[in-house]
Amino acid sequence: GVTISPASGSFTVAAGRTASAALTATAGPNPGATAVPTTLTATGGGQTVPLSTATLSVSVPYPSFPAAYGNIAITDDSDINPSGLNGGIDGDGSSLSAQQLAGMGITPGGTVSHGGFTFSWPAAASGQPDNVLADGQTIELTGSGHALGLLTTGTYSPPAGTVTVTYTDGTTAIASISDPDWQTAPPAGSDVAITTTYHNWTGSGRVNRNAYLYLHTVTLDPTKPVASVTLPTIGDHTTGGTPALHVFGLAIA
Repeated sequence: GVTISPASGSFTVAAGRTASAALTATAGPNPGATAVPTTLTATGGGQTVPLSTATLSVSVPYPSFPAAYGNIAITDDSDINPSGLNGGIDGDGSSLSAQQLAGMGITPGGTVSHGGFTFSWPAAASGQPDNVLADGQTIELTGSGHALGLLTTGTYSPPAGTVTVTYTDGTTAIASISDPDWQTAPPAGSDVAITTTYHNWTGSGRVNRNAYLYLHTVTLDPTKPVASVTLPTIGDHTTGGTPALHVFGLAIA
């Protein structure tokens, strides 16, 4: 539903001078991030040559974090086939175990506390969308504090990107985040929030191997109310061998 106006056009640059042209993006009613390709060419001396190509990212905010869910990462041990929505946490039929998480006190709609943050754990039932695949989405978020926390894990990593917090006055706070693969030993300096000792896989059932979720933080100005959070642009689907960054919760502390 995104349109760009004008769709094409031209302008003249006088010798030794500069010039610019403005593009207006009009978004449709559906939230999400849309990539709009643009191409710039130059004409002079009877020739037209390409100068550059770029992608304009247009983002319509999601009204809440759960509204942006786009992946299934948790299954019940009795039904481990994460059908639909990208085939599990890694695109190859793997998923976290709801039973193991429950044994750790992590249940749908409950909370997870770590590093001074209290996250709302996804309320979704097993086998239903339960996390956000970071792909440049903007999510409305209210509150103020000293830091924003993100509860994340990576698959086929390391996916890396920038988190942008926008305040109600239009200014921003920015931080870069990166996760190793969810089953890779945590690197030095990382902040592990959750460790599981097995996961489900459609190929063989239970796989006895550690998996990790991490805490990342963005330093905030506590005097400024937060309006939204824009996630890194990594990818909107999970496929074997393709990096993805899963976000399970946002919290301000």
